[in-house]
Amino acid sequence: MTAEEEQNLRALGADLAGAEQSPWQPRVVCRAFARVPGALVLTMQGWIDLEAARSPLLEGSLPDADDADGQLTRAVDAFGLGPLVAEPGERDLLVVAMLDAVFAAFETRLAMRAPGPESSPLAPGGFGAWLPVLACLIAQLGMSRPDALATPVAQAFALIAAHRHNQGWHVTEATYAQRDIGEEAV
Repeated sequence: MTAEEEQNLRALGADLAGAEQSPWQPRVVCRAFARVPGALVLTMQGWIDLEAARSPLLEGSLPDADDADGQLTRAVDAFGLGPLVAEPGERDLLVVAMLDAVFAAFETRLAMRAPGPESSPLAPGGFGAWLPVLACLIAQLGMSRPDALATPVAQAFALIAAHRHNQGWHVTEATYAQRDIGEEAV
């Protein structure tokens, strides 16, 4: 390791330690809960609807050319935007906005491990991705089913992570605060 690389590594370590002690909420959490008038937000119900439609938006992909109109119509419905009446150029902008909303929805997902030395992350178990999140919102966080379904996905992940943290769970990847370091470098 060169002296410059060693210095950069020390600086990164100091930045990471400082991020954990910052008095500010991490940016990713603020984005999840901030009010942004007119912004598209993926709710739990929207996620379920996109999943039921097998929307490529959930994979960060554009609708298939063969069924672009059908997929776009189902995605517009999942976001609660009503009937699709956009012109072709506006459709492209709408798809980009929906992709951005999907990305933003999942940026608060945080891998965690239950307390105890023998615990390991749970295997998927064949439940899919959204059902355990919805079950946690209802059973552990005490939300009603309608409230849980209306919850923005980004908020759902952040609330579950905070709840688990309060129960002694451990983050197994970069924390929200550590993610801020990467954002500052951009």
